[in-house]
Amino acid sequence: MIVDRDGPGGRPLTLSQSTAILMYCAEKSGKFIPADPAARAAMLEALMVASTDVTPIFGAYFGIARSKEPHAPSMQLFKERLRALFEVWDAKLARHRYAAGDEVTIADFSLYAGYARIKGVAADLLEGLPHLRAGLGRWPRGRGSRRRPAADARCRRRAASPSCCSRWRCCSGPATG
Repeated sequence: MIVDRDGPGGRPLTLSQSTAILMYCAEKSGKFIPADPAARAAMLEALMVASTDVTPIFGAYFGIARSKEPHAPSMQLFKERLRALFEVWDAKLARHRYAAGDEVTIADFSLYAGYARIKGVAADLLEGLPHLRAGLGRWPRGRGSRRRPAADARCRRRAASPSCCSRWRCCSGPATG
């Protein structure tokens, strides 16, 4: 959840859905969202795959896996669906540096979240997907995700009522200079 105290028209805006937060912050900051219509469409496609396909399927898989009596056929079905989605992204990342082309976008942030969760719970799903591992696997160490200690401290002080876009710039934006 974010609260932007300097939202549209100078009024506070509260958002709680992760994809809406990503879109809002990208549009407000002018970062991580392509201006080119074709690149923007590719970014939206990748973002929707993460939001409407990867995340819900992972949620179902994880819920079944953690139940008292996991239903093996259901777990296998969801693993196969996740694997198929990740195979598509492996092929796309074989042709492009990032999910939506040659620039990092919020789609990469969203797809990385799904990748990281799967890697932690069902790493076998990622075996044999070299481009996915190389592309999304570099994110924690990549230039665009490096944290800066002074900025992080500033965000922790604002934890009670963070402004998304100031938090976005200091914690998640690319390191500059």
